[in-house]
Amino acid sequence: MVNIVPNWTKVTGRVKAITPHETLPGYSRIELEVKSTANVKGFKNLMSDKDMSNITAIVSDAALTEKKVREGMNIQCHVRLTQNRENFVNPESLQKST
Repeated sequence: MVNIVPNWTKVTGRVKAITPHETLPGYSRIELEVKSTANVKGFKNLMSDKDMSNITAIVSDAALTEKKVREGMNIQCHVRLTQNRENFVNPESLQKST
């Protein structure tokens, strides 16, 4: 397994789909149509050189429920690349966007 440096990217986009994660109970995958990305101060941005038109990220169901995230909604969140090469949403950063 490859070690990944601490990293976060601020992502703003529209939720295209939400599906339960196939192996992590209490988590879902969200597919985002990315509108913009930005650096998060103090962290490496590992997404800056990738095709960011659409991404899939893992997020806790509790965060989705608390923030009332639904398909078609615009959101903003911090996303990191994990050692498993998957994107993971920081639940505390998840918020509605315009």
